[in-house]
Amino acid sequence: MTVEEILSIHTDIFNRALKEQNYAALEGLYAGDYMLVRPDGSVLNKQEVLQDLRSGGLRFHSIELGQTEVRMYELTAVLTAESQAVSSRNGMESRSHFRLIAVYVQQGQSIKLAHFQSTSLGKAHSQNVMVSHCANPDCRRELHCLRDGKIYQFVLSPKTGSKRLEHFRLCSECSKNMTLICVNQSEVKTARKSAHRFAQV
Repeated sequence: MTVEEILSIHTDIFNRALKEQNYAALEGLYAGDYMLVRPDGSVLNKQEVLQDLRSGGLRFHSIELGQTEVRMYELTAVLTAESQAVSSRNGMESRSHFRLIAVYVQQGQSIKLAHFQSTSLGKAHSQNVMVSHCANPDCRRELHCLRDGKIYQFVLSPKTGSKRLEHFRLCSECSKNMTLICVNQSEVKTARKSAHRFAQV
């Protein structure tokens, strides 16, 4: 078990299986006593996690890692990282930015994920994070470079009455003919540049 193996397993097997809804791959990767600790402190075991993924309407559209560090302890590896994810549950999209700890263990010839815990990063920290996919729902291309496309920021005010600053991006191709507009401080939509200029006249 090496640092390179752990990083490869976490990105190429774990994160990919989440995005592709490959539950068989996840079931094979999770240790029998796998534990997930969510940001709200709730704890799920292996079967509860798989059940939530299969029937809870949860989908992951993009997952990005940063500031990764792997510490090795004989047959155990501890991965810490910062992650940005775009997911949806029953069609409702959400974005998350969190710090994670993933514990991998060597069991015979296999490497298993035994523990995963995440902690949400504060709003002040999250405001500086740029989303990682194109905001055009017909595109949704993953963006890996800050120079790719155009960044927008809007103050949104949900039904709760609170306000939050959120960032959105259009890829370089979509930004040629499109812009983003905020409707009633509650919804961000794409608009053709020509149509948007006409509406402002």
